[in-house]
Amino acid sequence: MFTELDREEFEKERRSIFFGDVEYVHLGRKFGDFNPNHVGGIFRIINAATLLGLKSVALAMPSSTFSNQVLCLSQHAECFPWDSFSILYHRNKESDAILVERNVKIGLVIANADCHMGVFYHENSGKLALVHLGLRCLVPSDKKTNSIIDNIFAAMRESPSQIKVFVGGGIGCCCNGYVEGYEYLNYVKDLYPLAVVGKVEKGPREGQQAVEILTIIKQQLFSSQVKKENVFINYACSACNCEDGEQKYFSNVYDKEKAKERNLFLVKVN
Repeated sequence: MFTELDREEFEKERRSIFFGDVEYVHLGRKFGDFNPNHVGGIFRIINAATLLGLKSVALAMPSSTFSNQVLCLSQHAECFPWDSFSILYHRNKESDAILVERNVKIGLVIANADCHMGVFYHENSGKLALVHLGLRCLVPSDKKTNSIIDNIFAAMRESPSQIKVFVGGGIGCCCNGYVEGYEYLNYVKDLYPLAVVGKVEKGPREGQQAVEILTIIKQQLFSSQVKKENVFINYACSACNCEDGEQKYFSNVYDKEKAKERNLFLVKVN
C-alpha cells in the first residue's frame, strides 16, 4: 500500500516562473523516492501530477549514454496507461529532454539527483521544454554529439532570443567536484575554464577540483543568443540544502549507497 503525498506539504513546494505562465514543483526526501524504475516512484509521480490537476505526464528517462535525445510528444511518444492516468515516454525508452506544444495539458517530469533542471518556454508559441542539464549532457564525450541545449533549441524551432529559461534544482560548486585526471574535468578545463573554481568546500568531495555547472549552462545559453534578461537561475545548492536539520533532496554525491533514489521535478503551463 503506497502512502499518498501530503497535500499541505506539497502546496508549500509549488512555484511560479515566467511571471506566472509556468508552474513547477521540486520534491525531495520528505515525499519519498520518485525513481520511475520502481512502482512506488511511478505512484508518487502520478500522485504529484494529480495534485496539480493533471491527468497525464511526459517522462524523460535520462540515458546511461547521455545521447541527448529529445522527447517530442508529436513524434516520439509511447503511452503507458495507469487507471485513468497516462504516462508518455520516448519510444526508445531513454531521453534527456521533453518538448510539448501549445495547449497540451500535460506535466513534464524528470526524476533527478544533483543534476540541474532547465525549463525552456516560448511564450508566443506556447512551447514548453524540460531539460536534464547534467555535465555529460552539456559536455558530451563524443564530439559528434551536440550539447542537450543545442538539441532543445533545434527541436523547439524558435529563435533562442525569444525563449525564456529557468535553471535550478542542482548541485553547487560548494559540494560538486572531480578528481584530477577525470575525463570530463579535462573537457571542462579546455572548453569552459571559468567553470573551474578552486576546491570543493564540503561533503564527500571536499578538496576535489570544484566545477560550477551553472557557468557552463550560462555560457551555452548566451552563446546561443538567449537574452540575459530571459534567463532566471536558482543558485541554491540542492545537495546541501537543509530543512529542519535534514538534507532536503536526494544526492548522488552525498548518498552513494542510495544513489538510485530520485527527487521529482514536475513542470506545467498554467
